[in-house]
Amino acid sequence: MDEDGSGWIDAAHLTPDLDEVRELEERLQCRPWREDRAFVARHLAGDFAEIGRSGKRWDRAAILDQPPQPWPPSVVLHDLRMLRLGDDLVLLRYTGSHGSDGRVHRSSLWRRGTPGWQVVYHQATPEDAPAPPAAPGDRPAPVLVGERVRLRPTAAADKPALLAIRSTPEVRARWRGDDLEAELDDDLTDPDLVPLTIERLGDGEIVGYIQYAEEADPEYRHAGMDLYIDPAHWRRGYALDAIRTLVAHLVGERGHHRLVIDPAADNTGAIECYRRAGFAPVGVMRRYERQADGTWADGLLMELVVDP
Repeated sequence: MDEDGSGWIDAAHLTPDLDEVRELEERLQCRPWREDRAFVARHLAGDFAEIGRSGKRWDRAAILDQPPQPWPPSVVLHDLRMLRLGDDLVLLRYTGSHGSDGRVHRSSLWRRGTPGWQVVYHQATPEDAPAPPAAPGDRPAPVLVGERVRLRPTAAADKPALLAIRSTPEVRARWRGDDLEAELDDDLTDPDLVPLTIERLGDGEIVGYIQYAEEADPEYRHAGMDLYIDPAHWRRGYALDAIRTLVAHLVGERGHHRLVIDPAADNTGAIECYRRAGFAPVGVMRRYERQADGTWADGLLMELVVDP
């Protein structure tokens, strides 16, 4: 809750029913859910009204009759807050961003009835000017929504699930350490890292972890990332979606033109996933990483470069 006691609740303290509203709002802002006419119809109230970012007014029928739009695959929700106006009435506000489409201040009123939660009113107000470029040292941890997963700031409550994933033989082979809990704590408190928990859309199950770091020197500006996925959820597209979602944020929001990642040279599955996300091999880094037995293994430097 906000420090002023106003009743506004931030994204880190939502109750299960409010978290359900948040997820529905996120889905209505991006593919493939916005392209699912039945989903949209189910969650727009009969008396729905909207004032769009252009100032145009919409009702339920106009939204459902709208031709296909270039909805983005992911959306960034900044400064999300929710306010209970009653047991079954919630006001939600946030600043949304669709990358190069700019930032828009949004408010939604959701009502719960027999059909479940439905949005009654929505208003979008674009910022007067584009957001200034992010400073290299300014590292916010927003909520990022992709097609299959949500990336959100890692919380202390996530530690048991993340430790269980890091303890699996497949993940521990790449993310080693004598004290996994201490290493995870170090990651979560490192001022140079932005840790994000990977949740599956739909049920919120934690399926992995992704982090990024930014080079602060403007002469060498770039960002790097790393991640792991629960082996029980491998080959389901979660890693690829998480990477693409984070890439969209780092390029569209953080203003990076170059991203890097450095898998082990023998980690063919990860390398192929990174290729599909747009990364290309730069070269092999010989004897790059010490192994559990004391020997050294090669790494592969990969980069994704956005040309001007």
